[in-house]
Amino acid sequence: MVEFRPIALVSLVGLCLCAGCSKEEPATVTPASGSGSSADAEASRPERPSAGIDPALLEQLPSLARVEQALSGAPVNIAITEAKRLEEARDWIAENYPDMSERDAELMAQMLVMIDDLMEADDLSLAKVKSIGESQLLQLWAMDADGDGALSDEEAASAMQRMMEMGEVMAEWNADDLDTNGDGEVSMEERMAMEQEMQANMQPLYDTMVERATLVSWDSNGDGFLSDAERAAGEETLDLVDWDGDGEFSEMERLAGYQSILQELSQGLVLVEQPDMSQFQAEMQQRIAAMNVPPPEQSAFDADGDGSYSDAEMAAYEAEMEVFRAQQRAMSQEMQQAGQDMMVRITRMQFEMAVAALDTDGDGLLMNEEWEGGYDNLRGQRDRRMFNYLYDADRSGSVTDAEVARFMDAYDNQSPYADADLNGTVDQADLQFFVTQVSGQ
Repeated sequence: MVEFRPIALVSLVGLCLCAGCSKEEPATVTPASGSGSSADAEASRPERPSAGIDPALLEQLPSLARVEQALSGAPVNIAITEAKRLEEARDWIAENYPDMSERDAELMAQMLVMIDDLMEADDLSLAKVKSIGESQLLQLWAMDADGDGALSDEEAASAMQRMMEMGEVMAEWNADDLDTNGDGEVSMEERMAMEQEMQANMQPLYDTMVERATLVSWDSNGDGFLSDAERAAGEETLDLVDWDGDGEFSEMERLAGYQSILQELSQGLVLVEQPDMSQFQAEMQQRIAAMNVPPPEQSAFDADGDGSYSDAEMAAYEAEMEVFRAQQRAMSQEMQQAGQDMMVRITRMQFEMAVAALDTDGDGLLMNEEWEGGYDNLRGQRDRRMFNYLYDADRSGSVTDAEVARFMDAYDNQSPYADADLNGTVDQADLQFFVTQVSGQ
């Protein structure tokens, strides 16, 4: 079994963010009325409540206007199941981060609740990941800080920086649970303990993703199970690269090697298809290889070859080592900047894909009503991508009779291959989901 660190559900399913609804009564969000332009929306927000709020209630509870304003235009998905918890997170963000913009505050509040849900879940199925993947649109929506419908390099870079600060916000949000020694502060050790707990909770999910992807890719006899021989043959096809040249494949190097078979699965877990990451991975591999420069050999500075080093020889060696260290520091900084620049490029590409999918009036911009209005259509497209990935084995564009028979054989044998709705169990709900998808192809 391959071991993965939870860097990230973010990299495989978009960011782990979500908009939500209560289990008993789904939440609804009404976009701000008007022309849809950012200027019009901003000008009207202070005095005009969103549709559905009783004016008398708004007068009695004026904070409701802030809640509705924060939600106006935000994409809505099914990942958050505790509406009360979301309201608590919004209030906490408002109290502790009063200078945070409305979009960032809404994004951060939903992210906190989603991560709480992940931490407390007994079992994380791919169906759960799919619902979390719907937050991809919320993330992109929040990045457009000025609400003009476009994403600049500056907005993308700023959003990346805010996501890097998420750990600090999480630690504050969970301070009561993390402060195990009761000193009123969350230490680095206590934060590390939180991260380790997250890793432990997420590990089975990564295993599930790998197992399902390898079952699709490597089950050569189509029996719905992977034999040792099939697994071994499949692992030989992995593009594993020893980036650091240490002679072993690290955890991160193995994760990168599995990306080729996880890529298509990941596309079925998010609403908007992701850019092809192979180009970016190749660029990073080249940069890492360029950094893999060995330090100077001390023996090369034994000028007289007597096996010992004079003060002059040692001084020359230390001077060369200092040059080497300076070069390594410079390359490390360049690498960090290159990584940030690459994330900006990827984010811009994701935003452009969202524009292509949601820009109903064709003006090249995504305004509030377009963000929310495209959900149902995108859900259908996503479910079709995932269904074809799982069951259109010959990639003909539709499921054939032989592929239906293969599914039913797997169902009769209780193979995970027949888990069509991705909830982790094989039952009649999978039959109904399968029939619905086949009927619509």
